[in-house]
Amino acid sequence: MPEMSAAKDGSAAGGRVIARGYAWGQCPGRPTSGGRCLILQEAIVRVHDISVALHVPEPWRPVPDEDHLRWSHPTGARLVAKVRAGDRTRLELTCLPAESVAHLPPPTVTLDSEHPLVGWLAGASAEVVALTPSGPVHAVQRRGFCSGTLAELGLFPEPLVVAPGHPLTSHWVVERLPGDLLTLPPEPDWVPGARYLADGEELELCCPDGVVTGVGFQECDDGFRLVDRPGLHVAEVGGPTGITRLEVGWFADWRLLLAGARARAEGDLWCYLTSLCAQPDLDELDVRLAQALEEPTLWAVLAAGQAVGLGLIDWEQARRAAERTLPTLDLPGKLALVARGLAEVGCVVGERLGARAYEGLARFGFGRLVTGYPDGAERELLPVRFWLAGLGEGPLGVRVGAMLARASARARCRASETFDPQAVAWLSLEP
Repeated sequence: MPEMSAAKDGSAAGGRVIARGYAWGQCPGRPTSGGRCLILQEAIVRVHDISVALHVPEPWRPVPDEDHLRWSHPTGARLVAKVRAGDRTRLELTCLPAESVAHLPPPTVTLDSEHPLVGWLAGASAEVVALTPSGPVHAVQRRGFCSGTLAELGLFPEPLVVAPGHPLTSHWVVERLPGDLLTLPPEPDWVPGARYLADGEELELCCPDGVVTGVGFQECDDGFRLVDRPGLHVAEVGGPTGITRLEVGWFADWRLLLAGARARAEGDLWCYLTSLCAQPDLDELDVRLAQALEEPTLWAVLAAGQAVGLGLIDWEQARRAAERTLPTLDLPGKLALVARGLAEVGCVVGERLGARAYEGLARFGFGRLVTGYPDGAERELLPVRFWLAGLGEGPLGVRVGAMLARASARARCRASETFDPQAVAWLSLEP
């Protein structure tokens, strides 16, 4: 494929087009006939540490233009991409109609950065945040419709149908805000701060002129009170600009969560979850735990630690099993043993606790609005808890504590619908 031409004046970071190359190649996730499409490759626009790549499938064809990026379609429809660089960079993609109704293959965008990206891609509302050492880069959809993922972002409703006299536009504003690696931009005013609640609690949604579907609700003077069964739900909130998908959730009582996960567990994991029950079957636990400790795993060792209090095993046996298992564990596993007193804190000396905790927060979007749940990432919250314990009660500790609280509540909501034994086991290690 031909190489891209790039800007040489160093101004790309503020929102300058830095690539204008066209080439035929594979179009990830959106194969057309033959699996090939016309791609405007590399980072078309580099905006404050976010790379924006626009993918335009065939039969769109590029049209030469000195000022903007343009494509035409055999139906007569046109695509125009504009970049207005500055402290508040504006990115605009417009689909101009033909003389008759046209069904068109939609363009997609890929967003990338060397910094963590948090994307809320929710229809009429969308925001993307890149957390950088010099403060967050905040991209907000001001007009349009957004769906998909950061790797394949749709900017128009699908199917893409454009009628005469009704052009479609996607308009984003991107700016860098002051702060540090853990500074988050404020969320939209109408979005509730507490979105993940205990079963039975009402979630207040202040949007008096809107409509809500997808979850149970009661209307009130200021908007709606939402309440639904345990789990994560998508509330579809309708307003003047369209429908926004907002994730909300409720988590089950811990005893119900534990019982549901235990019913799905096997082997060592069953032993551990059973050892947490208020009145476990001691005879069955004794037999199955003995089998699990023949080749001890993390969950077998943690079950042994719990079984000491049940009179099934002595503490030295549990500690010896922990010593055998410790060399096989990664950081979350070691911290699990430390949390239960089965290993000394010295076993994690030299581990990059802060970096691992930051990565764990990133998996959960730092507690911010985010699209998609990171199944299997519950274990990553344990390093965050240990890191938080060392931060104290200063401003940084308060910020990290709020992020962790929301991530943990969200994880419990997810576990309340999946009853995933691994997820529940990791969540049980909360202090």
